[in-house]
Amino acid sequence: MIARKATTLPECFFPPTPTPDATLEWLSIQGKDGTWHWADATIDGSDLIVSVKGVTEPKAVRYAYTGQPLGHLLYTKDGLPVGPFSTNGYGPKAE
Repeated sequence: MIARKATTLPECFFPPTPTPDATLEWLSIQGKDGTWHWADATIDGSDLIVSVKGVTEPKAVRYAYTGQPLGHLLYTKDGLPVGPFSTNGYGPKAE
């Protein structure tokens, strides 16, 4: 697995928690060619580990980057859903 620390989440997100007993959804990785791929993710302490088989040089990660993400979401330590984000600096997706 290729891992790179792309960004640090604000402390209010620590530790990030998934929906109880569920896998994380709505995470994607941008490959070197600019293509976005749905990703697998795990939480290790306060780190969100995101990976995609075959993407060896990730450029960015997005979470919940859609108009209406439903299902298994990521939550803050206070139980609030984490809002959409992108590590490449783009703002929220325009509708």
